[in-house]
Amino acid sequence: MPTLKKDQLKTAGVIVLLVAGYVLFIHRPGIKQRDALRAEAAALEQQIAEIDTQDLRALQQNVDTARERLEAECRTMPAEQEAFLVFDGVTKSLEGQGISNLAASQSDPREFADYTVQPIYLEFEGDFEDAFAALQAIEQMDHPVRIDRLELIGDTHETSGYVVAVVQLSAFLEGDQP
Repeated sequence: MPTLKKDQLKTAGVIVLLVAGYVLFIHRPGIKQRDALRAEAAALEQQIAEIDTQDLRALQQNVDTARERLEAECRTMPAEQEAFLVFDGVTKSLEGQGISNLAASQSDPREFADYTVQPIYLEFEGDFEDAFAALQAIEQMDHPVRIDRLELIGDTHETSGYVVAVVQLSAFLEGDQP
């Protein structure tokens, strides 16, 4: 058997120490850390699976509730040929609201790709509460309308609360289908 020289023994000792150091300080802690991460990942995957099924049910319930609210609040848009129904509905919704001197008119409709907007102009008189009730009646009509401009004119020195209301509405109608 050949004898090892002193330098070879030192080199072999350093190699053994390096291998032992790698195993003790890098490899074993890495294995422990890997196992801990695997266990944590498995636990998190389990939590995700539980959350997903719970969240999906809750989200589906939210979607169903939102659909029901949308259907309940949905207003039908009359066809463009039925613009007179909206105008008639606006004027009739103002009847019985305690207002007087109602003046109503329409201007030329504005046509867009899928719908038409019919401008309606109103002017009426009454006390503030009646004017407010009239505007609420317009807002609660079956057909979609938007109040574009509202002007309330009243005398600040008068205590009766009497106002003149000038209202510009946009009534939305379905566009002509080709």
